[in-house]
Amino acid sequence: MSTSRIDYRHPRRGTVPRQAAPADAAGAGAGARPGGLDHTRAPRVRPVPDPAPAPRAPRTGIDYNHPRRARVRGTTPAATGADAGSAAVSGPGFLLHTNADGSIVRFDPERPIAVSVNVDQAGRWALDDVEEALWRVSCASGLTFEFAGTTERIPQAGDYDGHPARPTLTIAWAKPGTVRGGSDLLDPDELASSVPRDLPPGAEPLAVGIGGWRTMGVRYGDGPWRTAITTAIVVLDSTVRELFPPGFGTGACRGAVLMHEIAHAVGLGHVDDPAQMMFPVVTAKPAQFAAGDLEGLRRIGTAAGPLL
Repeated sequence: MSTSRIDYRHPRRGTVPRQAAPADAAGAGAGARPGGLDHTRAPRVRPVPDPAPAPRAPRTGIDYNHPRRARVRGTTPAATGADAGSAAVSGPGFLLHTNADGSIVRFDPERPIAVSVNVDQAGRWALDDVEEALWRVSCASGLTFEFAGTTERIPQAGDYDGHPARPTLTIAWAKPGTVRGGSDLLDPDELASSVPRDLPPGAEPLAVGIGGWRTMGVRYGDGPWRTAITTAIVVLDSTVRELFPPGFGTGACRGAVLMHEIAHAVGLGHVDDPAQMMFPVVTAKPAQFAAGDLEGLRRIGTAAGPLL
């Protein structure tokens, strides 16, 4: 088993002005939020019940910021990251990882993914933005997310959960490094060693998060063994959260970062097309999935058929 690690970079020019994200049809913009969020309530994650289109049209979801080309750390046998890191399936605007047997790295689309969220360092309305980001990924892929509650857990490098009873995704905000409330997945020295491409003159690279997954061999009954994502994580740098205002507006916003990192966590990689959400640098485009992003999410979701 291995972990695909992805950091995310934002080309900061001094400071990024805070702006109210315009409300969209679902009221996702920052301006539509009535007040502080009660972090004890469960977000209203809207899973897609079956492969058929949801009653609401999938709102193209996101533009985004960046993580560095996936760096892989092997931890246990069975493979994605290290074994799959050199192999990929790509097309116009999307990139997917492959397992050693050539299959696509993905969750089993027939099993709901249990989502736990640590919002202790996240700021206001964080659960609302997590909920919206998960809904957008669900609409585009058909994957089902179920809220398992808030957690105090902060993912760390080398975490190993054994063989979880169900697929899991943990989302957390943390400080970089091994400090209290920190994650060594956000190691500032390591993240600073990778400079994003095509930064404007004078721009400063700023790592803001990572998204990644682990795979294991799984089987049902006497069926064949298959490789599937069983554990995924998203960790966002809480020390730069003020650069990414709540909502799903244009340019640098928290919703866009969440969408990009969750897309990494379900299997998408970086692309060179700046029009796509999975481009590794923040741009001024709206928080919306582009055509390549949507095709990549389709190929790792229910449209690809059962895993087993």
